[in-house]
Amino acid sequence: MLIGVAAVIVAAVVVLAWHPWHTASRKTWEAAPTVPSRPTPAERRWLSGLADWIGFVRDAQEDPTNLTVRECGARLGDLPSPTSRLRDVRALAADTCAAFTAAAVDRRGSGLSWDAQRAGRANAEDTEAHRDLRLLLLSLGTREAPGSRVVALYSHIAAKLSGGDATARCWDNRANWEAVSESMARTEPRLRNLLGFAVPWERRIELSPSVCASLASIRRGRVPIDAIEVLTHESEHLAGPDGISNEAKTDCYAAQRMYLTAKALGVPAATLRRGASLSLRYMQPLLPPEYHSSQCREGGAYDLTPRDGRWP
Repeated sequence: MLIGVAAVIVAAVVVLAWHPWHTASRKTWEAAPTVPSRPTPAERRWLSGLADWIGFVRDAQEDPTNLTVRECGARLGDLPSPTSRLRDVRALAADTCAAFTAAAVDRRGSGLSWDAQRAGRANAEDTEAHRDLRLLLLSLGTREAPGSRVVALYSHIAAKLSGGDATARCWDNRANWEAVSESMARTEPRLRNLLGFAVPWERRIELSPSVCASLASIRRGRVPIDAIEVLTHESEHLAGPDGISNEAKTDCYAAQRMYLTAKALGVPAATLRRGASLSLRYMQPLLPPEYHSSQCREGGAYDLTPRDGRWP
Protein backbone atom coordinates (compact mmCIF):
# COMPACT_ATOMS: atom_id res chain seq x y z
CA MET A 1 0.00 0.00 0.00
CA LEU A 2 2.79 2.43 0.91
CA ILE A 3 4.66 1.54 -2.25
CA GLY A 4 1.54 2.24 -4.31
CA VAL A 5 1.02 5.63 -2.68
CA ALA A 6 4.65 6.55 -3.21
CA ALA A 7 4.40 5.63 -6.87
CA VAL A 8 1.33 7.82 -7.28
CA ILE A 9 3.08 10.74 -5.60
CA VAL A 10 6.17 10.33 -7.80
CA ALA A 11 3.97 10.13 -10.90
CA ALA A 12 2.13 13.29 -9.89
CA VAL A 13 5.40 15.14 -9.34
CA VAL A 14 6.70 13.99 -12.73
CA VAL A 15 3.52 15.14 -14.49
CA LEU A 16 3.58 18.53 -12.76
CA ALA A 17 7.21 19.03 -13.66
CA TRP A 18 6.83 17.79 -17.20
CA HIS A 19 3.91 19.89 -18.46
CA PRO A 20 3.39 17.88 -21.70
CA TRP A 21 1.27 20.72 -23.12
CA HIS A 22 4.07 23.25 -22.59
CA THR A 23 6.30 23.50 -25.66
CA ALA A 24 10.02 24.10 -25.32
CA SER A 25 9.63 27.53 -26.91
CA ARG A 26 7.43 28.83 -24.07
CA LYS A 27 8.89 29.91 -20.78
CA THR A 28 7.21 29.29 -17.44
CA TRP A 29 6.95 32.79 -15.97
CA GLU A 30 7.00 33.11 -12.21
CA ALA A 31 7.01 36.90 -11.93
CA ALA A 32 5.98 39.90 -13.99
CA PRO A 33 8.80 41.61 -15.93
CA THR A 34 9.62 45.10 -14.76
CA VAL A 35 8.59 48.11 -16.82
CA PRO A 36 10.84 51.19 -16.48
CA SER A 37 9.44 53.70 -14.01
CA ARG A 38 10.30 56.50 -16.42
CA PRO A 39 9.68 55.16 -19.93
CA THR A 40 10.85 57.14 -22.91
CA PRO A 41 8.24 58.52 -25.35
CA ALA A 42 9.00 55.61 -27.71
CA GLU A 43 8.55 53.13 -24.85
CA ARG A 44 5.25 54.75 -23.85
CA ARG A 45 3.99 54.39 -27.42
CA TRP A 46 5.02 50.76 -27.48
CA LEU A 47 3.32 50.06 -24.15
CA SER A 48 0.16 51.77 -25.41
CA GLY A 49 0.23 49.53 -28.48
CA LEU A 50 0.71 46.50 -26.24
CA ALA A 51 -2.34 47.54 -24.17
CA ASP A 52 -4.39 47.66 -27.38
CA TRP A 53 -3.03 44.21 -28.26
CA ILE A 54 -4.10 42.87 -24.86
CA GLY A 55 -7.60 44.24 -25.54
CA PHE A 56 -7.68 42.31 -28.80
CA VAL A 57 -6.57 39.09 -27.08
CA ARG A 58 -9.18 39.59 -24.37
CA ASP A 59 -11.98 40.11 -26.90
CA ALA A 60 -10.78 37.31 -29.17
CA GLN A 61 -11.24 34.79 -26.36
CA GLU A 62 -15.00 35.28 -26.61
CA ASP A 63 -15.08 33.88 -30.17
CA PRO A 64 -16.78 30.46 -29.85
CA THR A 65 -15.04 29.22 -33.03
CA ASN A 66 -11.60 29.55 -31.38
CA LEU A 67 -10.27 31.15 -34.56
CA THR A 68 -9.79 34.85 -33.82
CA VAL A 69 -7.26 34.52 -31.00
CA ARG A 70 -4.90 32.76 -33.39
CA GLU A 71 -4.27 36.14 -35.00
CA CYS A 72 -2.51 37.37 -31.84
CA GLY A 73 0.95 36.45 -33.14
CA ALA A 74 0.58 38.44 -36.35
CA ARG A 75 -0.84 41.41 -34.47
CA LEU A 76 1.97 41.31 -31.93
CA GLY A 77 4.41 41.24 -34.84
CA ASP A 78 2.87 44.45 -36.17
CA LEU A 79 4.17 46.33 -33.13
CA PRO A 80 7.63 47.88 -33.54
CA SER A 81 10.57 46.24 -31.84
CA PRO A 82 10.71 47.27 -28.17
CA THR A 83 13.73 48.76 -26.49
CA SER A 84 16.06 46.44 -24.60
CA ARG A 85 14.35 47.44 -21.33
CA LEU A 86 11.04 46.03 -22.60
CA ARG A 87 12.26 42.84 -24.24
CA ASP A 88 11.12 40.65 -21.34
CA VAL A 89 7.65 42.20 -21.51
CA ARG A 90 7.57 41.42 -25.24
CA ALA A 91 8.71 37.86 -24.55
CA LEU A 92 5.94 37.38 -21.97
CA ALA A 93 3.38 38.71 -24.47
CA ALA A 94 4.66 36.24 -27.07
CA ASP A 95 4.33 33.34 -24.62
CA THR A 96 0.84 34.51 -23.63
CA CYS A 97 -0.15 34.50 -27.29
CA ALA A 98 1.42 31.08 -27.90
CA ALA A 99 -0.44 29.56 -24.95
CA PHE A 100 -3.80 31.03 -26.03
CA THR A 101 -3.20 29.84 -29.60
CA ALA A 102 -2.30 26.33 -28.48
CA ALA A 103 -5.39 26.20 -26.27
CA ALA A 104 -7.61 27.37 -29.13
CA VAL A 105 -6.17 24.81 -31.55
CA ASP A 106 -6.56 21.95 -29.08
CA ARG A 107 -10.04 23.04 -28.00
CA ARG A 108 -11.27 23.19 -31.57
CA GLY A 109 -9.56 19.90 -32.39
CA SER A 110 -11.02 18.15 -29.35
CA GLY A 111 -14.48 19.39 -30.30
CA LEU A 112 -14.16 17.94 -33.78
CA SER A 113 -12.67 14.61 -32.69
CA TRP A 114 -14.23 14.15 -29.23
CA ASP A 115 -10.71 13.74 -27.85
CA ALA A 116 -10.87 14.00 -24.05
CA GLN A 117 -7.09 14.04 -23.68
CA ARG A 118 -6.79 16.94 -26.09
CA ALA A 119 -9.58 18.78 -24.27
CA GLY A 120 -7.66 18.38 -21.01
CA ARG A 121 -4.54 19.74 -22.66
CA ALA A 122 -6.54 22.73 -23.93
CA ASN A 123 -7.70 23.47 -20.38
CA ALA A 124 -4.13 23.34 -19.09
CA GLU A 125 -2.91 25.62 -21.87
CA ASP A 126 -5.75 28.02 -21.19
CA THR A 127 -4.82 28.15 -17.50
CA GLU A 128 -1.23 28.90 -18.44
CA ALA A 129 -2.33 31.61 -20.90
CA HIS A 130 -4.48 33.38 -18.32
CA ARG A 131 -1.70 33.22 -15.74
CA ASP A 132 0.70 34.81 -18.25
CA LEU A 133 -1.91 37.44 -19.09
CA ARG A 134 -2.27 38.36 -15.41
CA LEU A 135 1.50 38.79 -15.16
CA LEU A 136 1.45 40.95 -18.27
CA LEU A 137 -1.19 43.17 -16.72
CA LEU A 138 0.90 43.42 -13.56
CA SER A 139 3.82 44.60 -15.68
CA LEU A 140 1.62 47.33 -17.13
CA GLY A 141 0.32 48.27 -13.69
CA THR A 142 -3.33 47.48 -14.38
CA ARG A 143 -5.63 44.93 -12.76
CA GLU A 144 -8.19 44.47 -15.52
CA ALA A 145 -7.59 43.71 -19.18
CA PRO A 146 -8.92 46.17 -21.74
CA GLY A 147 -11.69 44.90 -23.97
CA SER A 148 -15.32 43.89 -23.66
CA ARG A 149 -16.96 44.27 -20.25
CA VAL A 150 -19.77 42.56 -18.38
CA VAL A 151 -22.82 44.80 -17.85
CA ALA A 152 -24.76 43.86 -14.73
CA LEU A 153 -28.13 45.21 -15.91
CA TYR A 154 -28.01 43.40 -19.25
CA SER A 155 -26.84 40.23 -17.48
CA HIS A 156 -29.83 40.49 -15.15
CA ILE A 157 -32.17 40.87 -18.13
CA ALA A 158 -30.61 37.87 -19.91
CA ALA A 159 -30.94 35.78 -16.75
CA LYS A 160 -34.59 36.74 -16.25
CA LEU A 161 -35.55 36.00 -19.85
CA SER A 162 -33.63 32.73 -20.07
CA GLY A 163 -34.53 31.39 -16.64
CA GLY A 164 -30.98 30.84 -15.40
CA ASP A 165 -27.66 32.49 -14.65
CA ALA A 166 -26.38 34.54 -17.59
CA THR A 167 -23.64 36.97 -18.48
CA ALA A 168 -24.06 39.80 -20.99
CA ARG A 169 -20.98 41.55 -22.28
CA CYS A 170 -20.71 44.86 -24.15
CA TRP A 171 -17.96 45.47 -26.69
CA ASP A 172 -16.49 48.91 -27.28
CA ASN A 173 -13.86 48.14 -29.93
CA ARG A 174 -15.40 47.94 -33.40
CA ALA A 175 -12.26 46.50 -35.03
CA ASN A 176 -12.13 43.65 -32.51
CA TRP A 177 -15.84 42.95 -33.02
CA GLU A 178 -15.36 42.83 -36.78
CA ALA A 179 -12.40 40.45 -36.38
CA VAL A 180 -14.55 38.04 -34.38
CA SER A 181 -17.46 38.47 -36.82
CA GLU A 182 -15.20 37.58 -39.74
CA SER A 183 -13.93 34.47 -37.96
CA MET A 184 -17.47 33.34 -37.16
CA ALA A 185 -18.48 33.95 -40.79
CA ARG A 186 -15.80 31.45 -41.84
CA THR A 187 -17.84 28.71 -40.18
CA GLU A 188 -21.24 30.28 -41.01
CA PRO A 189 -20.86 31.85 -44.48
CA ARG A 190 -24.33 33.43 -44.37
CA LEU A 191 -23.49 35.40 -41.24
CA ARG A 192 -23.49 39.11 -42.05
CA ASN A 193 -23.73 42.35 -40.06
CA LEU A 194 -23.47 40.56 -36.72
CA LEU A 195 -25.08 42.61 -33.95
CA GLY A 196 -24.87 40.04 -31.17
CA PHE A 197 -24.36 36.35 -30.51
CA ALA A 198 -25.05 33.85 -27.77
CA VAL A 199 -22.96 30.98 -26.43
CA PRO A 200 -25.59 28.83 -24.67
CA TRP A 201 -23.18 26.24 -23.25
CA GLU A 202 -21.34 29.06 -21.44
CA ARG A 203 -24.53 30.97 -20.53
CA ARG A 204 -23.31 34.23 -22.07
CA ILE A 205 -24.26 36.73 -24.74
CA GLU A 206 -22.07 39.21 -26.58
CA LEU A 207 -23.36 42.58 -27.83
CA SER A 208 -21.77 44.69 -30.58
CA PRO A 209 -20.48 48.24 -29.99
CA SER A 210 -23.38 49.68 -32.00
CA VAL A 211 -26.00 47.81 -29.97
CA CYS A 212 -24.38 48.81 -26.70
CA ALA A 213 -24.19 52.45 -27.78
CA SER A 214 -27.89 52.36 -28.70
CA LEU A 215 -28.86 50.77 -25.38
CA ALA A 216 -26.86 53.45 -23.55
CA SER A 217 -28.86 56.12 -25.39
CA ILE A 218 -32.00 55.06 -23.47
CA ARG A 219 -30.69 57.22 -20.62
CA ARG A 220 -31.03 60.19 -22.96
CA GLY A 221 -34.66 59.43 -23.73
CA ARG A 222 -34.25 57.42 -26.92
CA VAL A 223 -36.09 54.14 -27.54
CA PRO A 224 -33.84 52.03 -29.81
CA ILE A 225 -36.24 49.23 -30.73
CA ASP A 226 -33.63 47.40 -32.80
CA ALA A 227 -31.07 47.26 -29.97
CA ILE A 228 -33.68 46.17 -27.42
CA GLU A 229 -34.73 43.42 -29.82
CA VAL A 230 -31.11 42.22 -30.15
CA LEU A 231 -30.63 42.05 -26.37
CA THR A 232 -33.93 40.17 -26.02
CA HIS A 233 -33.21 37.86 -28.96
CA GLU A 234 -29.76 36.81 -27.73
CA SER A 235 -31.12 36.30 -24.21
CA GLU A 236 -33.83 33.99 -25.57
CA HIS A 237 -31.12 31.84 -27.16
CA LEU A 238 -30.04 30.85 -23.63
CA ALA A 239 -33.49 29.54 -22.60
CA GLY A 240 -33.71 25.88 -21.66
CA PRO A 241 -30.94 23.47 -20.63
CA ASP A 242 -29.30 23.48 -24.06
CA GLY A 243 -30.44 26.87 -25.37
CA ILE A 244 -32.67 27.52 -28.38
CA SER A 245 -30.93 27.11 -31.74
CA ASN A 246 -34.01 27.74 -33.93
CA GLU A 247 -33.68 31.35 -35.06
CA ALA A 248 -37.33 31.73 -36.11
CA LYS A 249 -38.57 30.54 -32.73
CA THR A 250 -36.02 32.71 -30.91
CA ASP A 251 -36.94 35.83 -32.87
CA CYS A 252 -40.66 35.25 -32.41
CA TYR A 253 -40.25 34.75 -28.66
CA ALA A 254 -38.09 37.89 -28.51
CA ALA A 255 -40.76 40.00 -30.22
CA GLN A 256 -43.32 38.88 -27.65
CA ARG A 257 -41.06 39.51 -24.66
CA MET A 258 -39.38 42.75 -25.67
CA TYR A 259 -41.64 44.60 -23.26
CA LEU A 260 -39.94 42.80 -20.35
CA THR A 261 -36.57 44.05 -21.54
CA ALA A 262 -38.03 47.52 -22.03
CA LYS A 263 -39.39 47.59 -18.50
CA ALA A 264 -36.04 46.53 -17.04
CA LEU A 265 -34.31 49.26 -19.07
CA GLY A 266 -36.74 51.92 -17.91
CA VAL A 267 -38.70 52.24 -21.15
CA PRO A 268 -42.50 52.42 -20.86
CA ALA A 269 -43.87 48.95 -21.60
CA ALA A 270 -46.68 50.34 -23.75
CA THR A 271 -44.10 51.92 -26.05
CA LEU A 272 -42.38 48.60 -26.58
CA ARG A 273 -45.61 46.70 -27.12
CA ARG A 274 -46.06 48.94 -30.14
CA GLY A 275 -42.39 48.51 -30.92
CA ALA A 276 -42.74 44.73 -30.96
CA SER A 277 -45.43 45.00 -33.62
CA LEU A 278 -43.18 47.28 -35.67
CA SER A 279 -40.31 44.83 -35.25
CA LEU A 280 -42.36 41.93 -36.61
CA ARG A 281 -43.84 43.97 -39.44
CA TYR A 282 -40.83 45.95 -40.66
CA MET A 283 -37.61 44.54 -39.19
CA GLN A 284 -38.11 40.78 -39.28
CA PRO A 285 -38.79 40.68 -43.06
CA LEU A 286 -35.28 42.07 -43.59
CA LEU A 287 -33.72 39.10 -41.80
CA PRO A 288 -32.56 35.88 -43.53
CA PRO A 289 -35.20 33.18 -44.23
CA GLU A 290 -34.27 31.09 -41.20
CA TYR A 291 -35.58 33.88 -38.96
CA HIS A 292 -39.11 33.62 -40.41
CA SER A 293 -41.86 31.14 -39.63
CA SER A 294 -45.56 30.91 -40.41
CA GLN A 295 -45.97 29.81 -36.79
CA CYS A 296 -45.02 33.30 -35.57
CA ARG A 297 -48.58 34.58 -35.37
CA GLU A 298 -51.50 34.75 -32.99
CA GLY A 299 -52.47 31.18 -32.13
CA GLY A 300 -49.41 29.76 -33.90
CA ALA A 301 -46.98 27.28 -32.38
CA TYR A 302 -44.69 30.14 -31.30
CA ASP A 303 -47.44 32.17 -29.61
CA LEU A 304 -46.35 32.24 -25.95
CA THR A 305 -49.84 33.25 -24.73
CA PRO A 306 -52.35 31.62 -27.09
CA ARG A 307 -56.02 32.50 -26.83
CA ASP A 308 -55.36 35.74 -24.96
CA GLY A 309 -56.58 37.82 -27.90
CA ARG A 310 -53.40 39.91 -28.04
CA TRP A 311 -50.51 39.80 -30.48
CA PRO A 312 -47.64 40.00 -30.14
